[in-house]
Amino acid sequence: MYSLERDIYCKKLLLLPVLALFFLSCQSNDSSKRLISEIPDSGSLVSKEITLDSTVLIPSKMLVFPDKAVIFDNGKEDLFKVYRLPEFTFLYSFGEIGEGPNEFSYVNENSVQAMDDHLVVVSGTNLIKIRLENDSSVMGESVELFMSNGSPVNGLVMIDESTYISDIMDAKPGGPEHQLVHLQRGEELTTFGKFPELSNIENNRQLDRLYRDFGKRTVVNPKDGRLAAFYFFQNQIKYYNHQGELLHEIEIETPPKNDLEEELNMYRVEPFATSTHIYVMYVGKPKSEVMEQPEIFRPLLEIWDWDGILLERFTLDQPLTSFAVSEEFQKLYGFSYFKEDLFFEYDLKGSMISGLNMDKSFKGFSSAKDIDSKKRGQGANPNSENVAENDYYRMELPSGWKYSPSSLEVKNELWESDEMYMTGAIFNSEKLQGNTFCGGASMQVKIAFPKGAAFDFDDYLKSRANRYKANKNLAGLTVKELDGYTDSKGYRINFSNQLTDPNGQKYVSRSEVTLFEKEGRIIYTSFTSCNYEYYYNDVQASLASLTVKDKFPDWE
Repeated sequence: MYSLERDIYCKKLLLLPVLALFFLSCQSNDSSKRLISEIPDSGSLVSKEITLDSTVLIPSKMLVFPDKAVIFDNGKEDLFKVYRLPEFTFLYSFGEIGEGPNEFSYVNENSVQAMDDHLVVVSGTNLIKIRLENDSSVMGESVELFMSNGSPVNGLVMIDESTYISDIMDAKPGGPEHQLVHLQRGEELTTFGKFPELSNIENNRQLDRLYRDFGKRTVVNPKDGRLAAFYFFQNQIKYYNHQGELLHEIEIETPPKNDLEEELNMYRVEPFATSTHIYVMYVGKPKSEVMEQPEIFRPLLEIWDWDGILLERFTLDQPLTSFAVSEEFQKLYGFSYFKEDLFFEYDLKGSMISGLNMDKSFKGFSSAKDIDSKKRGQGANPNSENVAENDYYRMELPSGWKYSPSSLEVKNELWESDEMYMTGAIFNSEKLQGNTFCGGASMQVKIAFPKGAAFDFDDYLKSRANRYKANKNLAGLTVKELDGYTDSKGYRINFSNQLTDPNGQKYVSRSEVTLFEKEGRIIYTSFTSCNYEYYYNDVQASLASLTVKDKFPDWE
């Protein structure tokens, strides 16, 4: 997270490098601009807590490869710790600070990137590629950084093997923010982006803070080289093509803030890109508040697509400060500077977003009946009652509720998780008037079909309930057995999270989860809202209307 590590480690009397900031901006036009005022509330993601089997003193960054994960441990030796996925078992470590062969003079954590089976690291004034094997690492090509504006190019973000984006550190009103460089040839290809013009050039204070106030982190689409810049202190995002031409300029509606306030809110930090989605943490409060009250810090996980659409926004149950996503195993792995020797695993197969990347060749997948549903923005049968339906279930939705954007893409599909096939969707209410931050509600329904005939429903339900019980970060947690649902056990789970909007207004988001067996299926439902009582009766009536159909997946 931007500069959060520095404050934490200073408290531990350790010195960390200042995070390099990435700046992208560009000449704008009206067709590229879009204002977002409606933010989805997709409920909470609950983690599995895992103890690391190797000591990580100062975890600063995590990278994920197809079958490995690497944690950058910002100390003096064993800088990089390599783990096997999906078990996250320790394989080996390597890297020391020094001036000798195969040693690193200095490693900027923001320069650490993944490329195929190579780790790419900037050490001092050199960019080094390191091949990761199953039992060791092999130092590869080293390229010296060329000089630009009196200093080596820095803040490098890799587009391909030879082309990088580099920061332009000399922030000037209206001046370029980035340059596209060919590293091997030591050549600047072009500059792009533009720092904002200052309305009052005599405001030296504003001029001095220009670089910091418009700091951003940039990620690259690994498939086509598109770029997305997420601002730290501005509630906006910009998308570019691989040549630096502006595609989308997204501004998210923010309540007015007093210009005299010294400290800016932090918005989006630690973006992580795949070829289909961008995962980013939303903070929504000043850094000092996070530091003062780390025990209640809960970032939100936003999932964007590459067209500038916000698909989902989940509340995380842990105070994560860095994370990475494995598309191969559909998991999110994260750690927190506030919790040592632990990391946290989130199963994204349970979220609707995972279905967008699943193999559609499985025989159990339904045909896409609602190809135009995303354009309509409504559930099934939009011309009559408000109904959510596919080949496996049917449920009446409360008035004004609709599928979340990502659920529209997968509502007729199955995905695989934990030896089961699943279907379901996330639904969002309309926002209450006058409250765009926490004024709505979300509801999720998942139906799971166990593959094995000897599946132990009671044992599975109990294990899922115990996962909630073991989570010490869920405020007001209660786990109670359900009576009268079926012959197998069922559970009702309630908990709450505290959220803070950009103006410091605090909200309490309450959640209710039910887990039970019904007609040979596992049923999971969840309901989350800051206006819990307002929506509760309508949500319960909707969930009570849930019926499962006779159809089962084709297991062959």
